[in-house]
Amino acid sequence: MTESVPDDVLEYILHYALTIPSETFEAWRTPATFAGSPRSNVSNILLVSRRWHNLGVPSLYEAAILRTVDQGRAFVQSSRIMNERGVRRSHYLRRLRIEGGYNTHTKMIFEKSPGITTLFVAFDISLDDSSAGLKRALQTVNPSRLLLDSSPGSHALASASNTQSLYAAVGGALPCWTKLKRIDTSPLFIFRTPLITPLSHLPALEYISMTNFTAASNIEQGVLDALLDNDAVKVIQIRDGTNWLRWRETRPVSNTHPRGKIFLGEGINMTPWQDFPPQDAIDPAMRSLALLSNLPDDIWTRILGFATHAHGYNYFDVDDALVDLSKKVHVNSTRTNVLLVSKRFHRLGLRYLYAIPHITNDQAAAGIAAQVESSKELASFVRVLYVRDEVFLRPNLCIRTPLMNLVRLNARIQVLLEFDKHAPTGKPVPLQWASQTFSPTTGVKPRAFSIFPCLRHLTLSGGKGDELSDVYPDALPCLESLKLHNPGPSMFSVFASMDLPNLRELGFTAAKDEASDLVEFLDKHGAKLETLSLASADATLPKYPAVLDYCPNITELRVDCPELPLSMPMFVVSAAPHRALKRLTFSNPALWIREYLTSEGVKRWDTFIGFLGVHRHKIPALEEVRTLSRFEWPIHEYVYRVSFTTSVAFDLHELGIALADKDGTRWTRFRPEPHRQTRRGRRNTVGLASLRG
Repeated sequence: MTESVPDDVLEYILHYALTIPSETFEAWRTPATFAGSPRSNVSNILLVSRRWHNLGVPSLYEAAILRTVDQGRAFVQSSRIMNERGVRRSHYLRRLRIEGGYNTHTKMIFEKSPGITTLFVAFDISLDDSSAGLKRALQTVNPSRLLLDSSPGSHALASASNTQSLYAAVGGALPCWTKLKRIDTSPLFIFRTPLITPLSHLPALEYISMTNFTAASNIEQGVLDALLDNDAVKVIQIRDGTNWLRWRETRPVSNTHPRGKIFLGEGINMTPWQDFPPQDAIDPAMRSLALLSNLPDDIWTRILGFATHAHGYNYFDVDDALVDLSKKVHVNSTRTNVLLVSKRFHRLGLRYLYAIPHITNDQAAAGIAAQVESSKELASFVRVLYVRDEVFLRPNLCIRTPLMNLVRLNARIQVLLEFDKHAPTGKPVPLQWASQTFSPTTGVKPRAFSIFPCLRHLTLSGGKGDELSDVYPDALPCLESLKLHNPGPSMFSVFASMDLPNLRELGFTAAKDEASDLVEFLDKHGAKLETLSLASADATLPKYPAVLDYCPNITELRVDCPELPLSMPMFVVSAAPHRALKRLTFSNPALWIREYLTSEGVKRWDTFIGFLGVHRHKIPALEEVRTLSRFEWPIHEYVYRVSFTTSVAFDLHELGIALADKDGTRWTRFRPEPHRQTRRGRRNTVGLASLRG
């Protein structure tokens, strides 16, 4: 079908399909880049026909990303091949990204690729990498753009002397790069002395982009001085301009520094620093609020809302970031200080002081409870009630007045059941997210949830079912996630009578005495569930029901236990094969790169993987094991070879299962294959590596 397509059109199409996108090539590395980057198979396009091959090879070799010694060796061998016109493939190379595997093949790539215009250099060099002779090889190219990267991952197994020699090699080649126009640095990159000195003498350098971390880390070594001394430099971009301004308040820049060359921000928001007046040049009269006194209340309400971080862009949106921000002392100090400006500000700002109360101790909690109980106006201001788990609170502390505008609740202050006692009949509450702890004797009635039409996530601990004959099938129509921890008698029955049309996740811990109560709930709602969470290993009790048989559509099983269980819950063995379960998620199986994993931890992983191998037929759709705990990815080939995590990833891979971190990034690297040892033997190897490193 493509025979009629002209060569220039087909070549353009192939170029689009075969070249590495700029977003991929220029992306700064993350800890997961080495072992978690997806593998590319675009070269298979060249197998369509000889014509496609001849037209597509230049595009395929236009850019390369090299991470290992084997990749470097293979690229050298392949790039030597000539076409019918006698042109080697290496002559097509324009963009080269080297993240590791520095050795003699790296030098050969530079020597045989004179057309490189964009160079990406990673400075986390491993123990068995070598930059010997690299300086002379780098001098044979003349790129116009340079990207310098330092990974935020663990560097314990990197060699300081090897890294320093790489800095020296790049720094020694810089004076020869007369076409270099732009330099970009990663967020955590630090200029070392060998790189600083040549900056002031680069004749074509016009643009350099960095973060405040890079600029501040090198201020004593004169990196800014070197750049500002270079007359060719036109733009020094500080991407996080706010951090720069905050840092510069305590470190004023010398008057000899031309502020017009320094730009703050990114994209269309990038602004010359000279447009920001110095602190001592701001007219005190401009700081006065008197000039804005004529603004109407609704405008000031918005301004104060943003200033006190009491709501986001959408006034009614309370997300996790806003709740976390409200835990900070300085934010709450601002909310308090706003009230002291004037009577008008006190009237307008009071709602923001009480919107998300900052509760740091028992006395503050009791004070807030007393204040909102004494004033319906103050009670109407409360939108989030949050108390950290480590804060001590007196038992049975409650707020005996309805917080009718409450959106989020995560506190041991009893609030949820008080709505049933004090709220106006039939008036809904906009609560969306709630977590409450009850005593084992507290009665929980289905009627209590009839006024929460917006509630999506509900977590309850303790309590017992009460007045179950009073049925409310239409309660909680938006509920998506329900978690019951240590529930008392009939707690599952409280929700079994509801329709819960949007329920997708169930989490629980239950003793064998509550098995029939759970079965009643699962019999009605089990088919809706997509995620099932177990908060302990109680599911191994012999009388526990075959939960998976009641939940045929769950795709994820979460085991929220302190450590990786020695085996999967017994109901996996007793249940019929489950055709939908795709992911197992564990809360805290520590995957350490070095010796930190104890022999007990190794034994647990051995037992778990062995269990999966024996019972794989019970969960044939399983494709991923995810850990929510600390996951130390290998940043380069050496760590990859000695990492315990690599061994776990390989063992799971042999079962057709991927290992993933808390963000869902899957382990994708399985070449080169590490030495096949037992996990215990590999752990000992890692210990030796840590002593050498």
